[in-house]
Amino acid sequence: ASQQRLTRRWFSATLFPHPVITPDQPWEFRNLVLFGTLLPLPQNRYRIYYCDWNPGELKKEVVFSKLMIAESDDGFRWSKPDLNRVEYQGSTHNNICHLFGFADSPSIVHTPEDAEAPYKMVCFEHFTPTDFWGEGAGLQLYVSRDGFAWTRHPASPLLKAGDRTNLMATRFNGRHILLTRQRDMFERTGGRAVSKSESANFLKWSEPELILAPTLEDEPDIEFYGASVFERHGWLMALIEYWDRRLDLLTTHIAFSRDWKQWIRPHRQPFIPPTAHWNKAWTSCASNGPIYVGDQMVFYFGGRMTSHS
Repeated sequence: ASQQRLTRRWFSATLFPHPVITPDQPWEFRNLVLFGTLLPLPQNRYRIYYCDWNPGELKKEVVFSKLMIAESDDGFRWSKPDLNRVEYQGSTHNNICHLFGFADSPSIVHTPEDAEAPYKMVCFEHFTPTDFWGEGAGLQLYVSRDGFAWTRHPASPLLKAGDRTNLMATRFNGRHILLTRQRDMFERTGGRAVSKSESANFLKWSEPELILAPTLEDEPDIEFYGASVFERHGWLMALIEYWDRRLDLLTTHIAFSRDWKQWIRPHRQPFIPPTAHWNKAWTSCASNGPIYVGDQMVFYFGGRMTSHS
């Protein structure tokens, strides 16, 4: 009914002192990217899907983007299982579960009520190195019974949208949600921005609708490179990949909404700050939002010391 001498203060997240997954296998090259998802498993275990990024491979006529798996019993100590599934450079003894062509942002959800395909993945994929929007390019749907072996669904491509895309881990009002890019976002907003698409059955998706873009309160060189959204106590919380082109710096900012339309951005400082040498140029959060360990919200992100440019 009343309040006195009450102040709201906003704090950044505290970084774990070292990366929990690093490129320590020969097939991972030098740079791992958390354009991917963390999934809770039974008995308080976790699985994370992540990729690598090797610009040198883009110069080849045949390029493979690897989807890899790590698992953990506590969310902090991770191991890379020998899946013995996908052959790469003459061996199947690796943690690769799928090889794409030219792919970006694989994002996975678990739908246990679908016995035929309880695991679903959406990613942006194109099939020639020089034609970003050629035949068949766009957001592709992959399905799996076990989360390891993936098959491209014949409904693909779902949308001519992308490339930076995240699936929301839980349904919103009974519908699946993905956050992506409209092809004409530069004409609409002058830069990268975040749009939302919905689906009741994972096969038919609504035309993406712009929901998050820089405002006049942002500096002129700001773009929203992408975002993941999770729900908490009736609030939608967006983790925005906030790109300052002038500094060539990508940090994670946070925004809140009740309705996907009006977004509150009270703390226009990085929520995940670039305070370590291994994330000094770029952070990108997992698609699923945080997990809850004790009384902590634990966020997973990819950190890079190399910038977008």
